[in-house]
Amino acid sequence: MLPELKLIAKVVGVCTLIGGIAGVLVAGLGTELFSLDFFLWIAGGAAAGAAVGPIFAYGFLPESGETEQS
Repeated sequence: MLPELKLIAKVVGVCTLIGGIAGVLVAGLGTELFSLDFFLWIAGGAAAGAAVGPIFAYGFLPESGETEQS
């Protein structure tokens, strides 16, 4: 169970980081640097990445029969 939780945490972290980077790119194009809108775009991108993380992590989890020792 612990390896699966570590995998989920890693995937969520990476997706959050990617969402934050995407938020920086969108904010850099759409708003003035270091304004409130700039930081809201970054926070929104990171939140979207964190929300998508468990969806991607579910696809990386092994099937239930593969983790059991027989």
